[in-house]
Amino acid sequence: IVDSSQAVQLDIPAALAVTALRNLLDNALRYSSSAVLLHIRIDPEHIIFRVEDEGAGMSDMERQQATQRFWRSGQGQGSGLGLSIVDAITQRYHGYFQLLEREEGGLIAHLSFPRKT
Repeated sequence: IVDSSQAVQLDIPAALAVTALRNLLDNALRYSSSAVLLHIRIDPEHIIFRVEDEGAGMSDMERQQATQRFWRSGQGQGSGLGLSIVDAITQRYHGYFQLLEREEGGLIAHLSFPRKT
């Protein structure tokens, strides 16, 4: 049950927000050897999603290249479009997207979009 007085909306078309989050979750599930966690935080101006996985992770260089269209890691799975789509949506709608190394191994994907005012 959702309390409508607590409902918060993104300032981005719902279908695009779902696409961005689905791509992050799909990548995490595909490359993780264990659990994938999704954290959602709401602040006064943004809604922040954090996807954590326990996969092999990526080097600094791989994380920098990961949002380039058709780029794939050495594992060679997928089309290489998922993270580039996330990045394009984020840029178009004034969001924030970053891939970080997880201290325990794996990746953390930070995705944030402005709230609708």
